[in-house]
Amino acid sequence: MNNTHKSKYMVPQGQKITILAGILVAMIVLLVGVEAFAQSVSINTRNGRTVYNYNGRGSQNDYKIEYRGEIEISDDDREITGISRGGYFELSKITFGNRRTVYIRESGGKLIKEFYEGRREIPFEPEGKEWLADVLPDVLRSTGIGAESRTKRIHKQKGVNGVLEEIGEIRSDHIKTKYAKVLLDIGGHTDAELEAIVNRITREVDSDHYLSQILIEGSDEFMQSQSTAKAYFQGVRYLNSDHYATNVLKEAIRKRDLEDELIVEVLNAAADINSDHYITTILNEVIEEDKLNEKTLEQLIETTEEMSSDHYRSVVLKKALREPNITREAFNSLMRSVSDMSSDHYITTILKELIGRRSGDLDEQFVTDIIKVTQDISSDHYTTVVLSELLEEQDVSDEGFAALIETVDDMSSDHYISVVLIRALDKDDITSQGLISIMRATEEMNSDHYITKVLQEVAEQIQPNDREAREAFRRAVRNINSDTYYGRLMRSLDN
Repeated sequence: MNNTHKSKYMVPQGQKITILAGILVAMIVLLVGVEAFAQSVSINTRNGRTVYNYNGRGSQNDYKIEYRGEIEISDDDREITGISRGGYFELSKITFGNRRTVYIRESGGKLIKEFYEGRREIPFEPEGKEWLADVLPDVLRSTGIGAESRTKRIHKQKGVNGVLEEIGEIRSDHIKTKYAKVLLDIGGHTDAELEAIVNRITREVDSDHYLSQILIEGSDEFMQSQSTAKAYFQGVRYLNSDHYATNVLKEAIRKRDLEDELIVEVLNAAADINSDHYITTILNEVIEEDKLNEKTLEQLIETTEEMSSDHYRSVVLKKALREPNITREAFNSLMRSVSDMSSDHYITTILKELIGRRSGDLDEQFVTDIIKVTQDISSDHYTTVVLSELLEEQDVSDEGFAALIETVDDMSSDHYISVVLIRALDKDDITSQGLISIMRATEEMNSDHYITKVLQEVAEQIQPNDREAREAFRRAVRNINSDTYYGRLMRSLDN
């Protein structure tokens, strides 16, 4: 150390701590003691120099700190070893009415140390020195004074675990966050150390505000490997606030080209969120950042089953349906999610989106499954909208027709039943069995008018040599009560 430095500071060894106003105001919280304190911080200027004041009041202890200048503290945090020219440090504590005060000032390159019990001055050594040594570590932890230099020094001496143990001794989440950020900024950590950091910090920091700060600012460090990234996403699940969890996940999604396993971790973390709004935000971010393949698309659709709002679920599913490839597993997940919805409007919205985007491209089983899902729709109007769209855009197998008739049997409106059946009759590839299924469906109808409308369409498609279909037609006509309609239908069959 050069001579200039010696003239400015009393002691050349130890840890130099620069107390800046902005840092101090942000960091001062609870002081020594286990009970809560009323706190106040003030910054004043005297003779052109800044003076910092801290006051803490509790049920058993009162504290006051006042200081000016730069302070140097020993490596064991138990002694003030230097103060810049013209500076001073005063710490007072009242316990059960008894006041103790340490006052240390710089004078002529030396430290003048005084100790008081009440108004009575007693020798600084040994009582004052011992009292300060006992109190000073908690003062540093409670106020955040020298957090950066202390973190670096502890890391150098004891490594990552040493810093984490020190963080465990700190009561304030704000100050814990300061130490954690410095630790991450040091860099060069192994995967095991990074996992230890995220695992400890997520358990130590209760405040979602501060924990999210650590996770966002440290995301580059944590995302360096698959194992540390996995620990990171699991750590996100310790956030109770949906808002903060969403901010962390969005930042991670945007920053990295995440592997499939980590996308699954993101989706698992999203599933733990309570707010459908925030779940939607995360899932949309995954879709829009083009993070999906066949496997993760299935997982994303499964995640929508955790949502209670049909509106938000439909927003996500509609976007998910824009993905080019949908596997059988993803389709099954989609059908489960849709079946779990209660709103006929939103069920219809999703099914129409699916049918429209896969026009003519759905295999027979997919079509049949969609028809079966329409049985969960209570409104005949919405059921008709979906089935009409499906019949117009997709081919329907005999199995599909059977499911269609089963759905129609659950409908109560003869008008809507007739709309669906007539639309089915418009299919160019309708088979004889399909015609027979439609005729059987009319047996559940009550209105002669609507039964006649359907059967007239059927009559035009029955082949003259199709004895089974012609017999089925005659059975269906017997349900007509009106002689006029009955005669009209029988003539249409003979024509």
